[in-house]
Amino acid sequence: MTRSPLKPHQKKLLRKVESRVCLKRKERDGDKDDESDKRPSKLLHSIPLDLEVEIMTRLPVKSLMRSRCVSKTWSSIIRSQGFVDAYYAMSSSTTRSRFTVAFSNSVFVKGDAQRLFIFSSSSLAANLHMTIPSLSLSHVSDCPSVHGFVGCCYGFQFTICNPSTGQVVSLPCKGNRTSLGYDPVDGQFKALSLVPTPVRGYHICVVHEVIKLGGGGGGESRNMVTSPPYSPLTNRLCINGFIYFGAWAPRPRMNPVIVCFDVRHEKISFIKMPKDVLSYSVLIEYKGKLASVVRHQPLSFRSFDLWILEDVKKGVWSKQTFDLPCDLVNMTSPGTNKAGEIIFAPTKLSHGAQPFYIFYYNTQTKDLRRVRIHGIADDEGFRRRYGLVSDCNVSVSPEHVEMNSTGFSAYLETESTKELDTGVRNKRKKKKMSSSSMALRDMQRDLEAKANDLAKIQKEIAKNHQLRKKYTIQLGENELVLKLDLLEDDANVYKLIGPVLVKQDLAEANANVRKRMEYISAELKRIDATLQDNEGQQNSKREAVSHPSHRLYADLNAFQHGY
Repeated sequence: MTRSPLKPHQKKLLRKVESRVCLKRKERDGDKDDESDKRPSKLLHSIPLDLEVEIMTRLPVKSLMRSRCVSKTWSSIIRSQGFVDAYYAMSSSTTRSRFTVAFSNSVFVKGDAQRLFIFSSSSLAANLHMTIPSLSLSHVSDCPSVHGFVGCCYGFQFTICNPSTGQVVSLPCKGNRTSLGYDPVDGQFKALSLVPTPVRGYHICVVHEVIKLGGGGGGESRNMVTSPPYSPLTNRLCINGFIYFGAWAPRPRMNPVIVCFDVRHEKISFIKMPKDVLSYSVLIEYKGKLASVVRHQPLSFRSFDLWILEDVKKGVWSKQTFDLPCDLVNMTSPGTNKAGEIIFAPTKLSHGAQPFYIFYYNTQTKDLRRVRIHGIADDEGFRRRYGLVSDCNVSVSPEHVEMNSTGFSAYLETESTKELDTGVRNKRKKKKMSSSSMALRDMQRDLEAKANDLAKIQKEIAKNHQLRKKYTIQLGENELVLKLDLLEDDANVYKLIGPVLVKQDLAEANANVRKRMEYISAELKRIDATLQDNEGQQNSKREAVSHPSHRLYADLNAFQHGY
């Protein structure tokens, strides 16, 4: 990673830190030479701790991982969430964009011969960081980078890796469309898996599996989330704690929407959008906002529309149209760089050892420039060594940031070690419960939640009945007071205020009583309306408790009957 250059005094302090590392190595090897250890030990305590942290935020990830072995203090600092956030901010502030390029050896290669290659680059040359076996990349899937981690879905298997450290883990999923999300508030990674249901020849999504990664002591937890029916269409994109993707609701070619998954609260909502936004579209992040690049032709970029979501709550979109100076065939748009230029990248590797190009389009100057990235399967030796043949799908992810090891990375370390041990892996498989028992647990949790909601509504109904009884008694008492009209005009009227009787005017007393009765009558009407609404909710909750999956089947039946 390219980082800002160190100043002379920082270089001097960095050399002191290196001497500290050498000292620890000598102590570990049993070097007892006091004269050689005495001088570095003085330097050991001469660097302020905050300056040590500042220096470590500028180190590459691999050097940072080795620095964890220096001392327990350094290890705890590097693993702390505060340092992780500072390191991410330093990595994100670099002037040059870093991106990842992932591709498979071929869609025709099966089994253990499959390979997924992940390259990373911040300049004109890319470096091969990882080669993951038994994993491929289909033409509809991608490998986006989310907060320094890359996720790839292949069938019902979701693979997460850290290209900077080489950590990788694979998770079984209930759905074949799984994407990685990150909650910046709690610093939590979650995977959203779409569980499709075949209806009338279409794949309709109502149920979703949410996998919480690295939580609860470094393990994983799973939860089921439901939504109104929809048919997913576009790629999935994570922006500021939300996962977005385009879809038709409730079935194809009906209502275009953006499905929005809140990673933190695990809730799904829909955002309205114009129908043209979904046609031949790719979702990208444009200047911190969700945008859609819509090409005018299905297989090439010559002219395109840029739709930008200006207001998420109101669903307000803006549109700009651009014409490229040349035709870009078999290209897609993975996003933008730090300068705001729209990136166009190939979807497949070229046949033979051909150069790999990425295009950058400036929306202000209308200029299109081509940049060659060296090292992306552009020599015959690499292709022969890894058996690259035709139809090698490519996925480019811009704005990649190197991340050090923290809670989620520690989870990757643990899971990666388990995957290497066949005996442990078999033991884990035996401990997994069957799908029927998992569904039963999910249904039981759903039933308990609905029963709790019913109890809350019943408690609210009892409270309103007590309040209505109180107001009814007060209304009857005030109706008796209205008999003041029978008194003569010169009669004396007294009001009891505490222990004292205060004389009042007869007309004023009658007016106060009538106002009090009007207020009590209005409150009784409001309480009656609330009770009616609560009783309706109580009846619906009772039906839901009697049939735990009532809402899910109701949505599916409504879709099948065309409602």
